[in-house]
Amino acid sequence: MKKVFKASLVAASLAGAFAANAASISSTPVQLSTEGLAVGLDSTAAFSFDVVVDKLHPAASEITLTLSDDVDLTGLTGGACTNNPGTGLGDCGDILFNYGTGSFTFDSVAIDTDDNTITFNVNLGNPLTASSAFRVTVGDTNLPTIAGASTVAYSSETSSGTAIETGSGVIAEEVTQYTLAVDTELDGVIEREERTEFVRNFVTGSNGLDDTLVLEFGDKAADVVNPAFANGTVVTIKGDFSDAVVHAAANWVSAEGATVVRVNATTLTATYTEAQWDAAAAAGEDTITFSSVATLANPIDPSSFTVSATQSYSSLTAGAGTVIATPASLLSNADAGEWELDAAVINVPYLPVGYAQFSSNVEVSNLGTTDADIIVEAVGKTGVKYGPVTLSKVAKKGAVTTVFEGDLMTAFGLSKGSDEKLSVTFIIDADADKVTLAPYYREGTARVNVVSDQYKADDIR
Repeated sequence: MKKVFKASLVAASLAGAFAANAASISSTPVQLSTEGLAVGLDSTAAFSFDVVVDKLHPAASEITLTLSDDVDLTGLTGGACTNNPGTGLGDCGDILFNYGTGSFTFDSVAIDTDDNTITFNVNLGNPLTASSAFRVTVGDTNLPTIAGASTVAYSSETSSGTAIETGSGVIAEEVTQYTLAVDTELDGVIEREERTEFVRNFVTGSNGLDDTLVLEFGDKAADVVNPAFANGTVVTIKGDFSDAVVHAAANWVSAEGATVVRVNATTLTATYTEAQWDAAAAAGEDTITFSSVATLANPIDPSSFTVSATQSYSSLTAGAGTVIATPASLLSNADAGEWELDAAVINVPYLPVGYAQFSSNVEVSNLGTTDADIIVEAVGKTGVKYGPVTLSKVAKKGAVTTVFEGDLMTAFGLSKGSDEKLSVTFIIDADADKVTLAPYYREGTARVNVVSDQYKADDIR
């Protein structure tokens, strides 16, 4: 066991030694826009990186830098170097060196565009000592092109061909230029009776008639070398807008001027021009506000909301040049909050009302500490809508209150012989966990219990 343990230590030591014996390459990688690359925008510019060698490189040693395939060295020149010991600089055509205070210099730079390599030698005279550092700049009169994430590999050998060391580093990275996220969700609390305004906002905690959706915009145009241009962004807000005809386009407003349109009963869109996107990106956000005004003809509907977004971009601000063929997805069905009624909402999907042979009742248990108003609304078997109506009776605190069939017939204007099958929604001014409904109907002496959606797995709120 001791021998095995010692062997393991030796192996670990050797592995550490080999790992340490490598040239290190560091740089501030060129930042490339993924969107810019998609529309053919490369980086045509010089780039630099620093090399720190670990081992001694004798005079006449050869160093080879191998670049990724996405780096194009076509047109760059090498050749003999003009070195200036006073400034620590070396000029070798389109390849430049900075030796700092080192006593070494390089010569005989060769560029091979087939193998994508840059090769040079340590000058005769002073060697490149261990732990020495130098900077390489690729590009001067002629410039390289980078068309994607790229690396450089370092390898060196003596004049007799003996390997010295290797290393690698990153010279270019791809980053997503455009981002969009939900910063502040919709959180309106709908006044339970009129339902045309919000009674409180969860975020501000204050009374008000507005609810806001705040979108967080990100654009790294200033940080990348090949920025694309956003010439069309469409944000889609999904929810229940079935009764929102009069409070769609007129009452949804984008702070940055995006055009907000009600597409149909479930969809609003906010469309940003390039200038509006730029303004929102500069601000970091855009706020889309829903203004609930007293003149609304239709009620605000409880709903959950999602946000999706797509974007078109091009190589030119005007949208000419190369344009991405299919709009890219910035956001997909992100949670955008909800609107809730200021009450517990429980639906009884089936209740016969007005039949001569049936007698329907709903028992309402209220474990709260205050009496609770009861609002009812319904839809009938032929699609007729009834209510909303506030019942004259309340759900008594700490008690069970019976809503009789007669209460519902009075509320909805029905009578015996109406033979109506109703889906009834109870809106009760109490916390949902304090209220329980037990609906049923009688046929003679038989009692038939009816299930409400309070007993579903998903809470409709």
